Amino acid sequence: MRRDRENDSRFYPHHPDRTALFWYNIGMRKPTNKALTNKLDIAFSLLIRKRGRCERCGTTKRLQCSHIYSRANRSVRWSEINAFCFCAGCHEFWWHKNPMDATEWAKTRLGPQNAAQLNVEAHMAKKWTIPEMENLLKEINEKL
Repeated sequence: MRRDRENDSRFYPHHPDRTALFWYNIGMRKPTNKALTNKLDIAFSLLIRKRGRCERCGTTKRLQCSHIYSRANRSVRWSEINAFCFCAGCHEFWWHKNPMDATEWAKTRLGPQNAAQLNVEAHMAKKWTIPEMENLLKEINEKL
């Protein structure tokens, strides 16, 4: 039985159902949550390292993206106020080895309003949808 091509969104790009089958129409698979998470992590790290220098010591070599709240916390994983740009030394030997000092430094650096906002956002549950992740990736790539 032959399909009626006039009513099939796979053949007509302006068909009303086209958005539901977007990935199918262009011959690609729908991106997975894991694949988008990886792309977002890479783009976000580049965005933070684009600041150009370690926010603690000022060096410009071996920069890394460091999160205040862990990346496991999905609600603030890609929030710019949740990340600092550190050199490898400050990240590994200061941020992770002296958490009390690092926390106080971060609160001072962020200011009371941003620290409170980050704390509220970090304690909210967030489940990212694929379209939300795609939009965020697009926004981050525009900033790069």
